[in-house]
Amino acid sequence: MAKYTRFPSAKMMRSRTMWFSFALVVFGALEAGFPYLQSIIDPQYYGVILVTIGVIVAILRFITTGPVK
Repeated sequence: MAKYTRFPSAKMMRSRTMWFSFALVVFGALEAGFPYLQSIIDPQYYGVILVTIGVIVAILRFITTGPVK
């Protein structure tokens, strides 16, 4: 039976997908919390940004050949 851990293991921190997810969380929090950042990105580009994020996640998943060691 797998051992339950409350905190992410060190091997998860070697995952490019996890780092990308962390960067998205940080950027999202900054964008939501600072009106100045909201004025930098024109809302008409939100769709392009979301598609780009989806493509990056798909690429990261594609290049993942096995579990993080």
